[in-house]
Amino acid sequence: MTDRTAKQMTNRRRFLATVAGTTVAVAGCSGSEDTDTPANSSPDSSTEELPDPDGGRNTGAVNGIERAYGIPNAVPIGTDGDRIITRANVEGEPAFVVFNYLTGERLWTRSIESYDTPAISAGGQIGHGRLYSIGSESDEDRYINVIDVATGDLLGTQEFESGGPSRSRIVPLDGGAFFITGIARGYTAFYINGDTAERESAFSPTDVWNLGQDTPTARDSLHPLTGGGMFVTGRNLADSDAEFRYGDTEPRVSLTLSARTNSYGTPRPSSESAVFGSGYDFPAKARSREDGSLLWERSDNSYYPPYGYGGDTLAYLGADEGERVIGVEPSNGDIRWERTDLDLPTGDFDSAVKTPYTVTDRALVVGTSNGIKLFSLADGATVARSEDTAFSLFLATQSRVLTTGSVMTEQGETDGTIVYTY
Repeated sequence: MTDRTAKQMTNRRRFLATVAGTTVAVAGCSGSEDTDTPANSSPDSSTEELPDPDGGRNTGAVNGIERAYGIPNAVPIGTDGDRIITRANVEGEPAFVVFNYLTGERLWTRSIESYDTPAISAGGQIGHGRLYSIGSESDEDRYINVIDVATGDLLGTQEFESGGPSRSRIVPLDGGAFFITGIARGYTAFYINGDTAERESAFSPTDVWNLGQDTPTARDSLHPLTGGGMFVTGRNLADSDAEFRYGDTEPRVSLTLSARTNSYGTPRPSSESAVFGSGYDFPAKARSREDGSLLWERSDNSYYPPYGYGGDTLAYLGADEGERVIGVEPSNGDIRWERTDLDLPTGDFDSAVKTPYTVTDRALVVGTSNGIKLFSLADGATVARSEDTAFSLFLATQSRVLTTGSVMTEQGETDGTIVYTY
């Protein structure tokens, strides 16, 4: 393995750690001690027309994909609105640095050590304008820090006792975040106010979910839903799937799907009106978020994970155990289109294939060994591709793809975040 290859693999492991919301401080991501202005960044906004705003409004055709600029010495944690939150080294110290990812403009920088809190980490979960970062002084004294993504200000800190080594999960919601911690069956759950970090609506999960030997902190148990809700499930517990919203201490609606989803922290494939399931060992289903009623069910073995929803299309990458990628009509489960020529890498018991991907309202975006491919949601056609290094991990929005890689600066080549536009 060459030094360059080893460097890229290490960089992508750091990227995976931060995107997964790890609460352990991330190691420095470059040999440089300062975060420079993005290389090849967009011209000053006063003289140049800004790109179209991102978000659900951006549903225009995909005409191509190209590298827009690089951000040296920064590893992406996540995005919120038109902001990308990164972890960087500033003057030798870990810091949060936030950019407008449409233009490359740096919005604010805050050293981790500058926050007035007993403990904080250089990662966390991001959503609805907030960064929730967990830090610990010991195995028993831990803290949830709520940071305003728009300004970098610390809005408050909530202390909790874990009672020794335990598992914890936090899910950003509209209004705050859901937090759960514990071991075995001794779990504690409560909501964190997104403006004050105050603890609200505490309850015992074992009074609500028939957990048995399952753990609500497992990777496939808690997932954000479109519109601010949260999907809750217990592995192999068909009667425990449900939607919660901020402040709920009982299920809002039963959404029994009996099917695996993606790893913790990734959204459960859902629309404003329905939640979708895969068809691995169970029928693929869609259930109403209003009353939990079954909208459709398919027993075809084609509907294998991984899968995602966007642009009024369900895309299953593991159809026929990875032999096909299919686009599905979300209202009835009918197959609209299929691709049998992609040869995606084989997965394991969690999914039929293992490849980085996301579904936006504009395209199915898939990372490959030689770049990124974008597929039309309407007919599955390849509409754009980048001929670049392997994209083993990335974040995708409605108009940008963000990954890690080598960025050129005046001082030479360094690790950083690369932003592509499409």
